[in-house]
Amino acid sequence: MCELALYSSNYGVIVNLIKQKLSYNTINGIDRLLISKYELVLQSCSSRYPQYVYFGNSFCQYKMPGLQELKAMIDFCEQEDLKFVLVTPPLSAYGASLCKVFLEHFIAINAEFEIVINDFGMLKLINDMKYPGKVILGRLLDKTVRDYRITDLEEQNYYTEKGFDYFSSLASTSDSFSGFLIENNITRIEYDCSQHIYKGNGLFRYDFIFPTEYITTGRICLFGLLERDDASLFDLDNSCTKQCNKVIQVLSHPISYPKRNLLGERIRNTTAIRCGNTVYNINNELNMGEYVDRIIFDADLLSPPNVISAGHGFHQ
Repeated sequence: MCELALYSSNYGVIVNLIKQKLSYNTINGIDRLLISKYELVLQSCSSRYPQYVYFGNSFCQYKMPGLQELKAMIDFCEQEDLKFVLVTPPLSAYGASLCKVFLEHFIAINAEFEIVINDFGMLKLINDMKYPGKVILGRLLDKTVRDYRITDLEEQNYYTEKGFDYFSSLASTSDSFSGFLIENNITRIEYDCSQHIYKGNGLFRYDFIFPTEYITTGRICLFGLLERDDASLFDLDNSCTKQCNKVIQVLSHPISYPKRNLLGERIRNTTAIRCGNTVYNINNELNMGEYVDRIIFDADLLSPPNVISAGHGFHQ
């Protein structure tokens, strides 16, 4: 059985889940869907009570908490007997300066919290500051090939036996990459859930992220442009109103137009969710591979408390 971790960039979402207030926003279809997946996760864990809180964001530096919110979450974890883990995204100079403040605080209080990195610049910062906590390789740095739209028949027709073995193996199984990780004392790796069961590497232990599988992400954010005028749409600055905390976009192909691949096989349901700078798929099954000992329930798409969702295309 696996240990359970909760992941979100929002303090209120974490507190609600820990306090088992799972139906605080029952009219939101996305919330209902995610909460149903949480019940599925609990069936595969050693305890219904989480052991870890992963706080921060994997994709966007503007969704990172401030120092006071970080301190509040650390205090909450201590009160609830939870292990705190900091999650960090790809960083610009702005994000790096914020993470440096976090590391300085950790060092000042003699903490050795685990830190998830999604940017090797963060690894350099950790090493330069001689921070003693363990480092976890984040979901963005495991470059495993995956595409939830690919059907089983397509895979069988496209890949050779060796090709499929490569396709179904995590990036950490590569000798060169695993050697680099071990040299840097990284022995734990995150990866997203998928329709496939991926092969792992016995040199590492794995965090299995469920139910979200990120499809694509990037620095340009549609939601970050919502309150800008045309003249400032592409200004390079660090202002962000965090509209992604209020709006989720559901993307799907029209029901009246079933798509088929070149083999004539109907393509899997391609409904996806866009939140902030990232597009996700929501998976239905816990397809865990080898060496997974920690399941991370990704609650980052859950609505923050007091945010009401409605509508069909955009939920806000």
